[in-house]
Parts: sequence; C-alpha cells; structure tokens
Amino acid sequence: MSVTVKQIMKSEIMEKARVVAGESGLDRVIRRVSFIDSPFTAEVLNEPGILMPGDFFISSLFVVKDNPDQMIEMLKLLLASDSSGLCIISKLFSELPLPLVNFANEHNYPVVFINQDYPYGDMIRDLLMLIIQDKEGMLIELKLNDILGINKDEGSVEKKMLELNDHFAKYVMAVYCRGFDLEDITTLAVFQNRINVVKEWMCVKFKNNILIILTFAKPDQDNLATKLKYVIHQMQQVSRRYIAGVSTLHEGLGQANRAIMEAMIASELKGSYDQDTVFYRDIGSYKFLLPLRDTPELLEFHDEIISPILEYDKNYKQSLMKTAVCFVDNDGDFSKTAERMYLHENSVRYRLNKIREILDFQDQDLTFYEQLFIAVKLHRILNRSESDSDTVPDSPPGI
Repeated sequence: MSVTVKQIMKSEIMEKARVVAGESGLDRVIRRVSFIDSPFTAEVLNEPGILMPGDFFISSLFVVKDNPDQMIEMLKLLLASDSSGLCIISKLFSELPLPLVNFANEHNYPVVFINQDYPYGDMIRDLLMLIIQDKEGMLIELKLNDILGINKDEGSVEKKMLELNDHFAKYVMAVYCRGFDLEDITTLAVFQNRINVVKEWMCVKFKNNILIILTFAKPDQDNLATKLKYVIHQMQQVSRRYIAGVSTLHEGLGQANRAIMEAMIASELKGSYDQDTVFYRDIGSYKFLLPLRDTPELLEFHDEIISPILEYDKNYKQSLMKTAVCFVDNDGDFSKTAERMYLHENSVRYRLNKIREILDFQDQDLTFYEQLFIAVKLHRILNRSESDSDTVPDSPPGI
C-alpha cells in the first residue's frame, strides 16, 4: 500500500490544508517530496533526478505570481513529469486563479493550499517520514507473506518472526481486523502505537487490513483474556465498524503462520456471526470450508444443492433460501428458526420439507440435513447469498 494525496490530507500534518483543485486526483501516489520555487523549463523533463514520477511539490509560486499563463505552463510541466500534486503556501494568494483551477480539475491534478505560517521544512520532513514508514510496512508485509508460505518448518518460521521483532515470546496468537479506514493515517498510527507499546506485540498493515500479532511468555488464560480485551477496546476506540478474527493460542513462535491464517479465516465470517469479533475455535466446519472454497468439487457441490432452491424461490416467489440459512444459523432448531423469522414452527417444517422434496431427499433424513448445512455455509462463504438479509424476517410479526 502506498501513501496517496488523499491519505496525507487526512493526516495531522495537513490538518489546516485544503484542496482547492483537482480533487478527483487525490489517489495519486506520493513517492518523494520537494520544495520548488525557482523557474524551470521543459528541458528539466529530460534531466535525470530533477522531476520524478510521484513527486509532491511544495511552492509559494513566487516566480509566477503575476502571470496566470506562466502558472499554467508550470503546472503543465509538473503534470508531464507525472508528479502527484502541488501544495501552495498561501503567502501570496488567498485564492487560486480560475484558469489554474480549471486546468487542474480538467487533468485531475491535486492542488492544495496550506497556511503560510506552517514551516515547509517540517512538512517535508513529516511527509518523508510517512513515505519511509510505508516502505518499511511493505517490507514487513513481504516477510509475512514469506512466513505464510512456509509449510511445517517451525524453525524457519520462528527465525523469520524474530527478524520482524526480536522481543516476540513463546506463545503466539493473531488478530486480523477488517473494516478499518486505512486512508486515515493519523488514526491508524494512534491505534498502531497503542498496540506496539507492548514490545512483545506487533501491529501492521497486511493485505489491506490490520494484523496484530500477540505473544506471551506464559499461557495464562486470565492474562490473555485481559490483554485481548484491551486490544478489542482499542479497536472500538478508533473504528465504529470492524470485524476481527482471533486465532487460538499456539505454543511456539514457529506456529505463527498457523495463528495468522486462523485469524484471517475467522475474520471472513461476519456474514455468519452476529458479532464484531469471531474466534477461530468457534467456527466449526468453516475451518476446512474456507481454505477449500475455490476448489471445483466444492463449487459443484454448492451448485447442486443451492441452485434448485434459488430457482424455486425465483419461480414461485418463495423464501426457502432465507429459511434454510436461518435454520443453519440456529443449529437446526425449528423453534428458534420460527422465532427468528416470525413464523409458526409448522411453517418452518413445511419449508424444509419442500427443500427436501426439491432436492429429492425424501427418504434420506440425515444426508439431507448434512448436505444442506454444508451447502448453506458454502453459499455464505462464496457471497452468493443475500448476506445478512438472508436472516431478516420475511413476514411481519403475527403473520
């Protein structure tokens, strides 16, 4: 993940800055920060190292302050160099000339105004620090990918983990968080600092989400529960929406790859669990369904069971699929399913029997429920369901 203009506009560094043009280009990536306030011509485009793709320029526009046409020519050169944007210190201008605004908007080139009292040297330093941190994060992600690719060689996993953090302890678990706003650099940094303050822990961006690795010297369950509660509380402080998958506790740092995979798998089950935190130990058959979800055999099995049910619902305006999902979510309990869907229990039984009839399982009671449960869980994993709406009542209370 790279630092973009949009990200820095959400950072504390640019708290008093405002976008005045080219807002649709805020996804441009910043690779270098430079101050520019001297005249230059098109020849610099051919000079190595002067203008580079991804440059983010800070300027007062002093050399072109009296000539809007020269301003546009300057902007054309910056645009031709594939730079990421221009930050103008508002010392000479209270507003950007309209031709410049129109040109920047037309070419999706971000132009930002910042207060003249802000020391541009500090800005360059702080922005460069963000870029460096981002590059360090990318290196960490590459190392974590290598760790996940190691199969059963616990010694290699432990060695690579200690390269990431030589304070890691013996017992390891992982938390994988989805739903964070990774564009909000300041909030993300606050959250990471609150986790990384414990030297045996590590919080990093990983695969466009947040990975937290927690290690402990002893398998003290009470201490572990307290520390995990702290981590979840910190998540709640910085994000209203998130889904966290929590691995089991593994003995030996060489088991870190298993812990990370468990946390990532558990974090995918928000659609099946009505909670923000999902523990790997509680997800049952999803443990093997999720890693195998893209295999042709499982996809074929899914279609054999689910497609006839969906087809029946479409043709007859029924809700058999919703009933099946709710039935599975309630562990095959007819009473709980009826209560959840505001139906009579006999209505639920009728619908399940109709599904049995459609699938030709009239005389195979155990096989029917076994295959229905697996197929419905696959349906959710594959995102072919109506997500959370599958368990929403399709009838008002009392009907």
